[in-house]
Amino acid sequence: MFLKIVLQGLTYLAALLIAILDYKRQDKRTIKFKKRRSALFIVLFLLLTANIVITIQDDQEKKREIGQLTSKLDEITNELTGGDTYAYFMAVPNMGEGDPATYPLTLWVKGKYPMRMAVAQIQTVYDDAAKQFQSIRNIPLGDGTLPIGIHRIDDNFRVPIGKHIITISSRRSLLNESLELSMFNGVLQQSGDIFRDGKKLHDIAKPY
Repeated sequence: MFLKIVLQGLTYLAALLIAILDYKRQDKRTIKFKKRRSALFIVLFLLLTANIVITIQDDQEKKREIGQLTSKLDEITNELTGGDTYAYFMAVPNMGEGDPATYPLTLWVKGKYPMRMAVAQIQTVYDDAAKQFQSIRNIPLGDGTLPIGIHRIDDNFRVPIGKHIITISSRRSLLNESLELSMFNGVLQQSGDIFRDGKKLHDIAKPY
């Protein structure tokens, strides 16, 4: 900033000297006058160039600082909200119990930041609306902080074969998952999708 002020002062001084030289010098045809004026114009040009360069560098430095501050703010915001991290549930194969069989769940959390204040609810789809309403349950998620990775849900919380609708709300947003469990040749099959804000994030048939 100090250098910028000095350069601006020198530029003003050079322009003032040129004006004074033109005003006071009566005979402008002498070689001495022409050399002095040419030298002053060169100095003025160099000072103007230096001013432009300093201004551009200063502007770039401010943009860089703003970019760094914005990046830090985004990082803090993402740490608090979870950023673009998302989660979905899948059943644990080969752990079916009962008749009809029910399965425990695993929670898959993908992204860079932990999800915060997460709450999940599941309901099983039935032709009977009252039965479907009665199937609504909260999925236990501890304190609601979901680190990146795969997490086992309490084995006592189990879901039956059929189609399920799951909502996962967090500080960041609301996720909507459809999970359908079926049997084929004695093997558990899983399919479904996970959406956020109308955008498909994952295909449940491809867990990885």
